[in-house]
Order: sequence, then C-alpha cells, then structure tokens
Amino acid sequence: MNPSQARTTLHLLHLLPFLVLLATGLLLRNPDLRSALVGGYSLVLRRVHLWAAIAFCALPLPVFFRHGVRTLVAVRAGPPVRTRWRRIHTAATLGFSSALAATGFLLSADLHLPERLLTEARSLHAACAVSAALLLVVHLLEVSGSRIRDLLVRTRGAEA
Repeated sequence: MNPSQARTTLHLLHLLPFLVLLATGLLLRNPDLRSALVGGYSLVLRRVHLWAAIAFCALPLPVFFRHGVRTLVAVRAGPPVRTRWRRIHTAATLGFSSALAATGFLLSADLHLPERLLTEARSLHAACAVSAALLLVVHLLEVSGSRIRDLLVRTRGAEA
C-alpha cells in the first residue's frame, strides 16, 4: 500500500466510526430525539457508542504503525491557500480526535471523579464533537469544490 492509499484507508477507518459516534452521541444527548427515532434503547446506544469509540481510536493504529505518522500527516504541496487549509484540517482533526478520546475515556471509565470535572469533560466532549462535525462539513465542501474546479480546468483545457 503506497502513502496515498494509506491516507485513503486512514480516512475511511476514521470516518466510519466517527459517523457512528456522531449519530449515537446525538441520540444519547437528546432523549426526546432518541425516543422519537429509536425508542428507549439508551443502554444499547451507549454500548454501540463505546465500541465505535474503541474502533475510532484503534482502527487507524495499524495504518499509522505501518506507514508512520509523518508520512500520513504530511501535507502535499499545492496552492498556498489549499496547503494552509490542509495543515489546519490535519491539526484540527488530530486535536479534536485526541480531545474526544481523552474526554470520552474520562466519561466512560468508572474512575469516581469529582462531578465538576465530569461536567467539564461532558462540555468539552460535546464542543469537540460539534466542532469536528463542522470541520467534516467544511472538508467535504472544500473537497467537492476543488474537484469541480479541477473538472472545469480540464474541460476548458480540452476546449482550447
């Protein structure tokens, strides 16, 4: 597997559990929405959320170990604005992923922590989840926009 394929694999291994975490987290945090969509099932959702969190943390590890962090997070050269965005996106993804993993651990582990710390962890976890979801939307818009630009450039080049 070359670095480009490894990045694509890493994207998928991170995206799929993230989408499950986003859906289950939204349902766990909003009991009215949960009861309207799936009924009670909060214990099942908690278990799915926990296993998705384990997958979110564990699935990318073999790709990281095989190819190295530097290879996978290296930003390819391109236009300055795009390169800057890729750096911001990579740093934010690593930061949000780390914060979500750390706060998720604090919230799920039975460590008998002070309630104030758990409240702060819940708030940070929710803020990071929302931020990561917004980052995903911006990323998808950026990728689709760049693909449309590339297609237009190729089309104009073919017409000339």
